[in-house]
Amino acid sequence: IIASIDEARQQFDADSDNLNLFMASVSLPQALRIDIREFFDQTLQVHRERYYRDILRKLSPMLRKQVAAHCHMAWVTGVPFLACKDQEEVTEFAASIAVRMRSEAFAPFEIILRPGHINRRLFIIQRGLAVRRGGGRVIGAGHWFGEEMILTRGRVLHEGISSITLTLCMTLHRDD
Repeated sequence: IIASIDEARQQFDADSDNLNLFMASVSLPQALRIDIREFFDQTLQVHRERYYRDILRKLSPMLRKQVAAHCHMAWVTGVPFLACKDQEEVTEFAASIAVRMRSEAFAPFEIILRPGHINRRLFIIQRGLAVRRGGGRVIGAGHWFGEEMILTRGRVLHEGISSITLTLCMTLHRDD
């Protein structure tokens, strides 16, 4: 049975076992252990993407770009200020930023961006719901926030964003 599970899943399962050992060794309260396990179990895709990113780094630059463009073209073209009409240019751009994107997971009711802090990341929600704290606008899968990091070099103080549910995002740091 173990041989039929991919290596990314095996690593995830090993990390899960280590998490359980850690929680027991520091005697975390049962309610907190349940919350942590629930969060961890829901983030398998984040673990997979981190694992696969390492695999992609072993490909040639051309093949890496082709794979990244295939996997990420839809959401890149869905963000108006990242898209353009030239198909070759958007493919190249999608590939170049996709290999720099990181997966992040946020627990329900977690502050993603603190009000009044400078934001240096663009977030594209893959799954879950978040709320803009200033206006109460709810945003979900396929939507983005943090665009001020691109448009203003991160000088604008952000209004604040919090997750409502478990929220999985692809993020791009300003320095990338």
